[in-house]
Amino acid sequence: MTNKPGLFPDRVTYPFKKPYVDSSVFVAHIKGEINPAAKNMTRVQITTGVMGDAEDGKFSIITSSSTLAEVRRIKDRTEQLTPDEVIKIKEFFGRFLQHEWIFLADVTRQIGELAQDYGRLWDIAPIDSIHLATAVTLKCDVMLVWDKKFTRALPGDVIDGVHVMEPFWEGLELMPSAGT
Repeated sequence: MTNKPGLFPDRVTYPFKKPYVDSSVFVAHIKGEINPAAKNMTRVQITTGVMGDAEDGKFSIITSSSTLAEVRRIKDRTEQLTPDEVIKIKEFFGRFLQHEWIFLADVTRQIGELAQDYGRLWDIAPIDSIHLATAVTLKCDVMLVWDKKFTRALPGDVIDGVHVMEPFWEGLELMPSAGT
């Protein structure tokens, strides 16, 4: 396992080649988060742009099947979703998973064992280590994540070939968010 310090986003060019999208990015899109992110854009603008580019065939998005379970708490770590919000999330993923531009990766034994190593090495949460191990196993070039605990542990690092970073987008024209 290699861990080389990286700089955001100097070492990664857009469009990405094979991005892994962490559940925190989907949560930002579903919630329509407008807090500022990169390059004077809001999180929902960035996620909308990235997903639109994937839909246009510039790259495919990869995420773990564990993302489906993890987004059940989009409000915060203690407050559960309402039944209506759960339906919205299921519809959201159901709609996206019908397309070839998003790939849902199953968690295998190999991924689980690698996740165990990553969790121990960098003291990251088990679910975050599963996301990282999935991205590495599937040879993604970037792992896009807005989870503060995760990005504090691995800010801009390159872990076994995967650049861990906050999402950014280089597009010009925005599409409506999932909430509109």
